[in-house]
Amino acid sequence: MMSKTYKDIVLYIRDKIKIGEWSVNDKIPTQGELSKEFKLNRTTVIKALDTLKAEGIIYSVQGKGTFVAKKTSSFEWDSLTKWSFFHENKKLVQLINKFELDKGLIQLSKGTLGNDLLPVEMINKSLINISKVPIDHEYGDGKGNYKLRAELSYYLYKKGIKASPESIMITSGALNGIQLISTGILQTGTNLVSDKISFINSLDFLDQINIKLVPKLMFNANSSNLVDMKENVDAIYLNTNHQNPTTYSFSEKIINKSLEYANQNNTLIIEDDIYGDLNFDHKISRPLKSYDSQGRVLYVSSFSKTISPSFRVGFIYGAEKVINRLSDIRLHTDYGSSILSQLVFHDLLSSGEYFNHLFILNNKLKERCAILINLLETYLSKYGSFQTPSGGFFIWFTFYDEYHIPMYKLFKLAYSRGVLINPGSIYGDSENNSIRFSFSYESMEKIELGILQIKQLLDNWDLKGGNS
Repeated sequence: MMSKTYKDIVLYIRDKIKIGEWSVNDKIPTQGELSKEFKLNRTTVIKALDTLKAEGIIYSVQGKGTFVAKKTSSFEWDSLTKWSFFHENKKLVQLINKFELDKGLIQLSKGTLGNDLLPVEMINKSLINISKVPIDHEYGDGKGNYKLRAELSYYLYKKGIKASPESIMITSGALNGIQLISTGILQTGTNLVSDKISFINSLDFLDQINIKLVPKLMFNANSSNLVDMKENVDAIYLNTNHQNPTTYSFSEKIINKSLEYANQNNTLIIEDDIYGDLNFDHKISRPLKSYDSQGRVLYVSSFSKTISPSFRVGFIYGAEKVINRLSDIRLHTDYGSSILSQLVFHDLLSSGEYFNHLFILNNKLKERCAILINLLETYLSKYGSFQTPSGGFFIWFTFYDEYHIPMYKLFKLAYSRGVLINPGSIYGDSENNSIRFSFSYESMEKIELGILQIKQLLDNWDLKGGNS
């Protein structure tokens, strides 16, 4: 019988992974266990493991063990190496959207609620409640269920907005609302100004309808560069509470300055307040719309972030004539949102269950945020910094200028280890030195494992020397 060599261990581990017995992020046997099983010394075992690490098949985390890595993708990674912020960046967004469906990956940036935060019992109870009520099977007028719109009037009143049901239109989420406004209100060739770094910069539907996105706005607590815009500003897109991805929230001073500019220049503002209910201190955030006395703001929001990503109920509030126009367009496209989803949310609002859920959800998100902050301070504080958010799902981590972080390589190698990150470039970060971290989706155990792998990658590079 031939004596075994390190190659036998290599083949054994490869086969276990190939046939699916060991999956991504599964822990493999220890050096001692492999040494005992193959009757080989530790030096030979280490040689086998080093061979597999060099191939990207496994990886080790100090103090944790050795794990199965993500298999190399067949995607054409080289096409992304230029990391331009237009065409190539759209390809990266498409890749990330695809990878977010892979349950084998640790999702360090995903912007939805994880299964453990979904209010499944509450929704099931509501479904039972609405099953006892007759359902209107007609298409309706395009604005959506009247009872829900009336309930939303009261919901908005709590935020300082006086809105009649006739001025509210139900949508299939906030993005659907923005799409309707873009096609129904904005004209072809419109200059839509947005934050320099913003979620809307990662979308491509505006290009398809020939609306020019101008990502140049920058805000801090006391000032903005809006008044200095030299471009012809036709409309402004603002994410006012817990902005995605930077987590910045507008101060009252910035709100007033933004409205003053819009009033003086006869400019439309599209306010996206999708994270407005996610406040760790449980206070109600007043939207920019609540300060609008001239009807220049179209207010868009959704409950996909607070209930479920599959719960596609959002709304637009604005001048009644604008809502009438948008509802007419809706009747010529998809006839409106699911009536069942609308009835469920009416039940949740009218019963008060939604607000009870919000209280619990915000407490849980606050706890998870604190854990993520501790992980970042423990493992990555050497490399960068971040602002502590007061709500939402994210932490915007920015690397220090002294480091030359190879973001493309970091993205690629993190993926090879079963970790998906959203680089700041997809949101318009021209410095390409930030990552959006999320605390809403994965378990904190998986998040720690993912961050440890990011740390390990960074520790292994000569970042100050720029070797990548």
